[in-house]
Amino acid sequence: ASGRGANGGEGQGGEFKSMPYDEEFAPGAIRFDSGGRPNPILLPMVAEGLRQILEWTPEAIHAHSQALCARLNAWARHEGFSLPRQTNHFKRGT
Repeated sequence: ASGRGANGGEGQGGEFKSMPYDEEFAPGAIRFDSGGRPNPILLPMVAEGLRQILEWTPEAIHAHSQALCARLNAWARHEGFSLPRQTNHFKRGT
């Protein structure tokens, strides 16, 4: 059974024989691109986010998060919710 693919190419059983496909590798790291270019703002956003984490420090972020969770846990227990035992999944050196 022959039919048209999503891009209009003739094909049989999901094959798109009329689609051009370059089988040569592109130079350098570009050969690992998956068919498109990312939004150019994404990498600067990631870089800035990592700078912010380093400025705040992971230890300070962890301590602040623990304090917030402790308040939430206290409220939940007061309201009658049962909670799993507390663990420290992010303990370093284990």
